[in-house]
Amino acid sequence: MLNTQRFVLILGAFLAVTLFFATDVAKPETAAAASCVGTDACTGNAGTIGENSCNGFEACRGNDGDIGANSCNGDYACYFNGDQGSGVVGDDSCNGYQACVYNGFAGNGTIGDDSCNAEYACYENGYVGGGAVGDDSCNSYQACYYNGFAGNGAIGDESCNDSYACYFNGYVGGGNIGDQSCNAYQACFYNGLGGSGEIGHDSCNGQYACIYNGFDGGSGQIGNGSCNGEEICPGNQDQIGNCRENDDVPAFCSPSGRRVKNNVGSVVGAIIAGIEPQAAVKASAAAAAPPPSAAPATGTLKPPSTGDAGLAATRSSEPMALVLAASLVLAAGLLGAWRFRRA
Repeated sequence: MLNTQRFVLILGAFLAVTLFFATDVAKPETAAAASCVGTDACTGNAGTIGENSCNGFEACRGNDGDIGANSCNGDYACYFNGDQGSGVVGDDSCNGYQACVYNGFAGNGTIGDDSCNAEYACYENGYVGGGAVGDDSCNSYQACYYNGFAGNGAIGDESCNDSYACYFNGYVGGGNIGDQSCNAYQACFYNGLGGSGEIGHDSCNGQYACIYNGFDGGSGQIGNGSCNGEEICPGNQDQIGNCRENDDVPAFCSPSGRRVKNNVGSVVGAIIAGIEPQAAVKASAAAAAPPPSAAPATGTLKPPSTGDAGLAATRSSEPMALVLAASLVLAAGLLGAWRFRRA
């Protein structure tokens, strides 16, 4: 009886040690976040995609550009990014339904880090044109919709963070917006649409503050630290210098920067009909867009930042299976020998 108890204890200890090592073999090595999860998420990909990116229905289908980590998550988020052109998306950007669809298609579209995270936030940025968005910008619904579409639109850091804030910036024209500017509802709506609109740093922060600046063939220039307040410089077609026309004076401006009068006039009631004055440009460009391709993904998944060069999140289960199989064979042999001795 004593020999039986000893054998059972020895066999139990052996199996416990075996299971410990077998489980250790299967532990995650460096948990690489999954990318390209979803129906046709990366079908036809010929570009580069970072970790934890492009998850959603056709999220990065037809991608021919460069997509960073934790980006382009959502249905059609970066659909045909950079196709027939150049499309670059930084880290933690373009997360939302159609957030950056057709970025840089047949043009040049660049989006920095932590930007364009909302539905349609940077829709068709740089489509058949040039669109650039800095870091921490355009994080709201349609905030930078059609930026640089068939024109040139540039947006700095920490700017255009509200719904429609920089909607149609530089559409079929030229629109440049500096850092920490246009952070309010429709603050710089239609800036440089079909014309030329220049806005400096720390400017136009207020609802409708610089709406229609340089719009429809005109030219509007606004300096640094200017036009901060609600509907304070609407329809500007003039040159406004630094620290001018403020209801809310930036800290770096002297008190003289406060507005004395609105010298640019109001455009209330003067909204020009027709949101897309050159819709034919868009129609012809859209016609050039290729149909969705059924080609398999052929691009490159970027290695995670941990340095794991594309390995799976867990090691192969084959070593575990071999260890368990060997353990069972050895256990069966020991049990057979013990029974033979008892007989």
